[in-house]
Amino acid sequence: MGFDFRFRYAESKKEIDGLIDFVLLQPLGYPHFEDWAVGVAREELLYGNKGAIVAFSDEQIVGNTIFQDHKSLKGFTEIKNARVHPSLQRRFFTPFMFRQAEAESKKEGKVGVVCDCRSDRNDVMSFLKYCGYEEIARASLYDNYVEDVVFAKR
Repeated sequence: MGFDFRFRYAESKKEIDGLIDFVLLQPLGYPHFEDWAVGVAREELLYGNKGAIVAFSDEQIVGNTIFQDHKSLKGFTEIKNARVHPSLQRRFFTPFMFRQAEAESKKEGKVGVVCDCRSDRNDVMSFLKYCGYEEIARASLYDNYVEDVVFAKR
Protein backbone atom coordinates (compact mmCIF):
# COMPACT_ATOMS: atom_id res chain seq x y z
CA MET A 1 0.00 0.00 0.00
CA GLY A 2 1.53 3.31 -1.07
CA PHE A 3 1.06 6.87 0.07
CA ASP A 4 1.98 10.32 -1.17
CA PHE A 5 2.32 13.18 1.32
CA ARG A 6 3.86 16.54 0.45
CA PHE A 7 4.08 19.81 2.37
CA ARG A 8 4.54 23.23 0.81
CA TYR A 9 3.46 26.84 1.12
CA ALA A 10 0.13 27.74 -0.48
CA GLU A 11 1.05 30.41 -3.00
CA SER A 12 -1.16 30.31 -6.06
CA LYS A 13 -4.76 31.51 -6.15
CA LYS A 14 -5.85 27.96 -6.97
CA GLU A 15 -4.04 26.55 -3.91
CA ILE A 16 -5.40 29.28 -1.63
CA ASP A 17 -8.96 28.72 -2.87
CA GLY A 18 -8.52 24.97 -2.29
CA LEU A 19 -7.16 25.68 1.17
CA ILE A 20 -10.18 27.82 2.07
CA ASP A 21 -12.53 25.07 0.82
CA PHE A 22 -10.67 22.59 3.05
CA VAL A 23 -10.75 24.89 6.09
CA LEU A 24 -14.51 25.39 5.70
CA LEU A 25 -15.07 21.63 6.09
CA GLN A 26 -14.10 21.88 9.79
CA PRO A 27 -15.49 25.12 11.31
CA LEU A 28 -15.35 23.76 14.90
CA GLY A 29 -18.20 26.01 15.99
CA TYR A 30 -16.39 29.36 15.92
CA PRO A 31 -18.80 32.27 15.43
CA HIS A 32 -18.56 33.93 12.01
CA PHE A 33 -15.97 31.34 10.96
CA GLU A 34 -17.10 31.30 7.33
CA ASP A 35 -16.86 35.10 7.14
CA TRP A 36 -13.32 34.93 8.52
CA ALA A 37 -12.22 32.12 6.22
CA VAL A 38 -13.74 33.44 3.01
CA GLY A 39 -13.58 37.18 3.63
CA VAL A 40 -10.49 37.75 5.76
CA ALA A 41 -8.16 34.77 5.53
CA ARG A 42 -8.51 34.25 1.78
CA GLU A 43 -7.77 37.90 0.98
CA GLU A 44 -4.88 38.13 3.43
CA LEU A 45 -3.37 34.92 2.03
CA LEU A 46 -3.67 36.27 -1.52
CA TYR A 47 -1.98 39.54 -0.50
CA GLY A 48 0.74 37.81 1.51
CA ASN A 49 -0.37 39.10 4.93
CA LYS A 50 -0.86 35.51 6.10
CA GLY A 51 1.17 32.44 5.27
CA ALA A 52 -0.06 28.88 4.93
CA ILE A 53 1.67 25.55 5.03
CA VAL A 54 -0.44 22.95 3.29
CA ALA A 55 -0.24 19.14 3.36
CA PHE A 56 -1.21 17.31 0.20
CA SER A 57 -1.94 13.67 -0.51
CA ASP A 58 -2.45 12.64 -4.12
CA GLU A 59 -3.00 16.33 -5.06
CA GLN A 60 -5.73 16.75 -2.43
CA ILE A 61 -5.32 19.10 0.54
CA VAL A 62 -5.34 17.07 3.75
CA GLY A 63 -3.92 19.53 6.27
CA ASN A 64 -2.99 23.16 6.87
CA THR A 65 -1.48 25.69 9.24
CA ILE A 66 -2.24 29.38 8.67
CA PHE A 67 -0.06 31.99 10.41
CA GLN A 68 0.65 35.71 10.40
CA ASP A 69 2.53 38.44 12.21
CA HIS A 70 0.66 39.05 15.45
CA LYS A 71 -1.28 42.30 15.11
CA SER A 72 -0.60 43.64 18.62
CA LEU A 73 2.35 41.65 20.01
CA LYS A 74 5.35 42.98 18.12
CA GLY A 75 7.93 40.34 17.38
CA PHE A 76 5.49 37.41 17.56
CA THR A 77 3.90 35.18 14.95
CA GLU A 78 0.35 33.98 15.52
CA ILE A 79 -0.93 30.63 14.35
CA LYS A 80 -4.50 31.33 13.27
CA ASN A 81 -5.73 27.96 12.05
CA ALA A 82 -4.58 24.35 11.88
CA ARG A 83 -6.52 21.43 10.48
CA VAL A 84 -5.82 17.85 9.39
CA HIS A 85 -8.27 15.59 7.60
CA PRO A 86 -9.89 13.34 10.25
CA SER A 87 -8.65 10.13 8.58
CA LEU A 88 -5.04 11.36 8.81
CA GLN A 89 -4.96 12.80 12.31
CA ARG A 90 -2.36 11.56 14.79
CA ARG A 91 0.31 11.12 12.09
CA PHE A 92 2.30 14.18 13.22
CA PHE A 93 1.29 16.41 10.31
CA THR A 94 0.39 19.30 12.62
CA PRO A 95 3.60 19.21 14.70
CA PHE A 96 5.58 19.29 11.46
CA MET A 97 3.58 22.24 10.09
CA PHE A 98 3.89 24.09 13.42
CA ARG A 99 7.67 23.54 13.41
CA GLN A 100 7.84 24.90 9.87
CA ALA A 101 5.82 27.99 10.87
CA GLU A 102 8.13 28.42 13.87
CA ALA A 103 11.19 28.15 11.58
CA GLU A 104 9.71 30.77 9.26
CA SER A 105 9.00 33.00 12.25
CA LYS A 106 12.57 32.67 13.51
CA LYS A 107 13.96 33.36 10.03
CA GLU A 108 12.00 36.63 10.05
CA GLY A 109 13.55 37.60 13.40
CA LYS A 110 10.50 36.96 15.56
CA VAL A 111 10.97 36.09 19.23
CA GLY A 112 8.04 33.69 19.59
CA VAL A 113 4.80 32.19 18.41
CA VAL A 114 1.35 32.44 19.99
CA CYS A 115 -1.87 30.56 19.39
CA ASP A 116 -5.10 29.77 21.20
CA CYS A 117 -7.69 27.06 21.61
CA ARG A 118 -10.88 26.51 23.54
CA SER A 119 -10.53 25.53 27.16
CA ASP A 120 -12.68 22.43 26.60
CA ARG A 121 -10.25 21.03 23.98
CA ASN A 122 -8.00 19.00 26.25
CA ASP A 123 -6.61 17.16 23.23
CA VAL A 124 -5.45 20.41 21.61
CA MET A 125 -4.04 21.75 24.87
CA SER A 126 -2.08 18.50 25.35
CA PHE A 127 -0.82 18.75 21.77
CA LEU A 128 0.35 22.35 22.27
CA LYS A 129 2.15 21.43 25.49
CA TYR A 130 3.77 18.48 23.69
CA CYS A 131 5.02 20.97 21.06
CA GLY A 132 6.58 23.15 23.77
CA TYR A 133 3.90 25.82 24.12
CA GLU A 134 3.03 27.22 27.54
CA GLU A 135 -0.31 28.58 28.71
CA ILE A 136 -0.06 32.34 29.27
CA ALA A 137 -3.68 33.54 29.56
CA ARG A 138 -7.36 32.64 29.54
CA ALA A 139 -10.13 34.82 28.11
CA SER A 140 -13.19 34.75 25.86
CA LEU A 141 -11.64 35.78 22.52
CA TYR A 142 -14.32 35.11 19.93
CA ASP A 143 -17.55 36.53 21.33
CA ASN A 144 -18.89 33.07 22.02
CA TYR A 145 -18.73 33.12 25.82
CA VAL A 146 -16.43 30.13 25.79
CA GLU A 147 -13.14 30.43 27.61
CA ASP A 148 -10.13 30.30 25.29
CA VAL A 149 -6.59 29.47 26.36
CA VAL A 150 -3.68 31.45 24.91
CA PHE A 151 -0.37 29.65 24.47
CA ALA A 152 3.10 30.95 23.60
CA LYS A 153 6.45 29.48 22.64
CA ARG A 154 9.71 31.48 22.56
